Amino acid sequence: MDKLQISDGDVAYSEHRKRLKERFRKGALDGFYNYEVLELFLTYAVPKKDVKPLAGRLFDRFKGLRGVFDASVDELREVDGVTENAPF
Repeated sequence: MDKLQISDGDVAYSEHRKRLKERFRKGALDGFYNYEVLELFLTYAVPKKDVKPLAGRLFDRFKGLRGVFDASVDELREVDGVTENAPF
């Protein structure tokens, strides 16, 4: 039987996701940067992927958290890495 291979990158983003969620549990959004808020939301919409680069692309395209939340689903889907479920 083949063993599951887990790369260092997979472990790193998995641990990063856990840290974001733990910080949220401990202090709501206190101390979060806006891009980290978006990253936290994306961890629930895009499972098992590193969402930090996607959060950065969304911030660049829409000029901040407010712009991302105000964007239409069609606009969001134009951003590389936005999956079918991510806008919802």
